[in-house]
Amino acid sequence: MFKPVYAGLLVSSFVLSACAETSQNVEAAQVSTEDYDRLSCRQITEEATRVSQAAQAVSVKQNEAAKKDAVTKGVAWAVLGPAALLIKTNEVHSAELARLKGELNALERVSVRKTCGIVFQKEPVAKTE
Repeated sequence: MFKPVYAGLLVSSFVLSACAETSQNVEAAQVSTEDYDRLSCRQITEEATRVSQAAQAVSVKQNEAAKKDAVTKGVAWAVLGPAALLIKTNEVHSAELARLKGELNALERVSVRKTCGIVFQKEPVAKTE
């Protein structure tokens, strides 16, 4: 027998899965190393610093969007029921963050190939304010 409680849990899982992802859950996009192959180790370090700082800033925005989406979806579900599934999430920050993470991966690959000795931190530490 299919109980209403199970139906509610199933629908709730769909609502929560439609929310914006936290920055840690955004996968890196595939980025070619072609634009970075010509850089010196010093230039790779400078570019990696710039991209890392941008990724940090976008990570904060992404985490804030994820938090807002979760609250919005929860309230919408309480008010609108199944119609809450139609509310769009903010994917602008996740696309930009995926690109930046991909750029960092490409820079790291070039750095390794050129034996630059640069240490890359895998995940930027992003806190919401």
